[in-house]
Amino acid sequence: MLNRTASSVVSGGGGGGAATGSGRGGSASRGRGASSTDPNAASAGLQARHVLCRVCAHTLSQAGDSLEMPQDVHEATDAVDDGLELVRTWEQRGFGYFRLFAVDLFRFGARVYAHYQPQFLDEFIEDNMNAAASSPEYVQSADMVMAAHEARLLIPRENV
Repeated sequence: MLNRTASSVVSGGGGGGAATGSGRGGSASRGRGASSTDPNAASAGLQARHVLCRVCAHTLSQAGDSLEMPQDVHEATDAVDDGLELVRTWEQRGFGYFRLFAVDLFRFGARVYAHYQPQFLDEFIEDNMNAAASSPEYVQSADMVMAAHEARLLIPRENV
């Protein structure tokens, strides 16, 4: 129930007004509504994504070693990707207030990609550490540098 409620808020059913899009495989443009223009709406949307990721993390931790990828992986990566894209958009405007959300979402996303979609982990790191897509202050912040370092340690050796 909480998963559907948080997903509804993230997908525009309430709160942040952001729409989820396709995962790493697609490049669908995601509408954000008020989240791209109102910092309070952006904050609510990021908080909803954070809650959704926590719910997904709990569900994924219970999934076991099934060969089939749980649906929560797609929800989690969509929430992470959309949230980090929103943070980068605000960073481009010089608004660094959402960095703590970004670091947490980034670390969670790196772990999900490393475990379920390792072929996308390097791209995930590069997308989020691109100063041109956010700000130099963001990608050079101590927290993001450390999070990126930790994420690179998760890249499978055969992909290095």
